[in-house]
Amino acid sequence: MSSLVEQLSGSRGDFPLEPNMSELLSFTLRLLPFLVFQALAGISFYRHYCTASVYIFSRMPNRLKWYRKECVLLALHTLLYQALILAAAIALAAVRWTITDVSQGLPVLLIHLTLWSLWTFAFTLGVNLLAIYVGSSAAFAALAAVQVACISTLAVLTRLEENPDLALVVKRVNPVTCLILNWQTSRFLPAGSGIYWEDSLVLVLAAAAAMAIAGGILVQRHDLLISDTDGG
Repeated sequence: MSSLVEQLSGSRGDFPLEPNMSELLSFTLRLLPFLVFQALAGISFYRHYCTASVYIFSRMPNRLKWYRKECVLLALHTLLYQALILAAAIALAAVRWTITDVSQGLPVLLIHLTLWSLWTFAFTLGVNLLAIYVGSSAAFAALAAVQVACISTLAVLTRLEENPDLALVVKRVNPVTCLILNWQTSRFLPAGSGIYWEDSLVLVLAAAAAMAIAGGILVQRHDLLISDTDGG
């Protein structure tokens, strides 16, 4: 089970993701369904915000109550979407192979589910927030480009094979490594690579919280009745 889940973050069988262009492209394709979700859900959130500015906020002085409800719904939809993709991958694998060590692999599955869901939630909210200033299409294009650029810059690791300390620094500062589960270990294990899933969890959780807080501030201060960047 753990090996099956790791395939979704770039592994090839028992081999972890290699930072060459071919495997990085393959990893980007694995991220594609979540980019689609970010586009659809983020733009939908923004349009719902525009509608609320006209029909709801004029009667509801407490905008934060509306925004908290929308964030909770978005978080649930994100978690459900990720869970469905995992379930589909496991079901398809079970048709062809026998899945073993399910109980041992369950923690890996839950870590993957949590990290990818929080990442997707944070960027979906980011699309909504940036759309306030540049429009929904440009907002998604910009944030999708950021994610693809983060993946692409991992290619520099191929030139750092003889300098593992610098390579570790590059991995640590690149946020997309939070999604590459086969590069990570736990702080509670006696030996590790220096990239820990606990740190990744804190990072994506902080990013999601920061986006949610920023959105709450903007909802109270930004009036789309007079500044809808999508023009209607």
